[in-house]
Amino acid sequence: MRLSALGDVSHVVAVVQRLQRDLPQARLSWVIGKLEHRLLEGLPGVEFLVVDKRALWPSLRALRARLQDRRFDALLHMQISLRANLVATAIRARRRIGLDPARSKDLHGLFVNERIRPAPPGGEHVVDA
Repeated sequence: MRLSALGDVSHVVAVVQRLQRDLPQARLSWVIGKLEHRLLEGLPGVEFLVVDKRALWPSLRALRARLQDRRFDALLHMQISLRANLVATAIRARRRIGLDPARSKDLHGLFVNERIRPAPPGGEHVVDA
C-alpha cells in the first residue's frame, strides 16, 4: 500500500516488479491515490484499488465494501501517514508488514504485526528497504 507522493510511488514499482519476478503466482493489489493511479494504471499484473484522498471517508467506506469478502496473505504497509494507517484498517491480512520503529510515525506500529529490519548505519535507499 502506497497512496501518494509521485516519487515515493515510483519507488514501489521496483518492489512490485521484484515480487512479480520472485513470486510469479502472486496476485498483487495496490491501494493508491487517484493522481498516482493515472501515472501507473498501465503497470501490468496489478489490481489497483484507487482511493480519493480528498474524499477520504467516502472513499474508505467504498474500499471497505469492495474488500469485505477478501483476505490477503500480506499487507506491505509502505507509507507512514495517518491517512494510510486509516486505509490499512480496511485491508484484512494475516501478515501486516511495516517499517521499523526508527522510520515509523503517526502510530504506524499500531497497524502492523511485523516490521522490516532497521536501516544499516549510514542509511539505506527506500527501494532497498
